[in-house]
Amino acid sequence: ACIGGNYEKRDYYQKSIRDGSAMQFAVGLQVRDPSFFFSSAIRHEGEFLGAAIVRLNSDELLHFFARDTGPSMVIDRHGMVVVSTSDE
Repeated sequence: ACIGGNYEKRDYYQKSIRDGSAMQFAVGLQVRDPSFFFSSAIRHEGEFLGAAIVRLNSDELLHFFARDTGPSMVIDRHGMVVVSTSDE
């Protein structure tokens, strides 16, 4: 559902242009699930051609962390817990 969409206004896209790669937690534009977005710039001879973007649904990330035997959390840069394997 996301292929071919215009994501140039998204923070992770703009940061990939500027810094080469980025990540962001956001509600998707096409798939309205809270997700983590990872982007990496695609360049040819220094010219920006676009970005490769991977979207990881927060539920999928929770299952990934649940493999561990101990509690895990993903915290944003402001200290807000985004995903936690703890039920406390």
